[in-house]
Amino acid sequence: MPDTDRDDLVISTKFIKCGEGPNNRGLGRKHLVQGMKNSLERMGLDYVDVMFCHRYDNDAPLLETIRTINHLIDQDKAFYWGTSEFTA
Repeated sequence: MPDTDRDDLVISTKFIKCGEGPNNRGLGRKHLVQGMKNSLERMGLDYVDVMFCHRYDNDAPLLETIRTINHLIDQDKAFYWGTSEFTA
């Protein structure tokens, strides 16, 4: 991105099931925190504008997911969050 001003871009990352192990899937705290760290390292960034939770996770308490997302936002790892395939 040498010719593009970071403020001209909207960069997002999405959290999905990435493996079979308990820490490689879902929207639990460990997967979200580690997933954000890995995503930022791959992109060479300090933060993303939007983080998406792909599908609802019946195995992770919703409150845990929301608190973890708020933690990542408070840590300046993301500005906003959204969902892509959650049911109403």
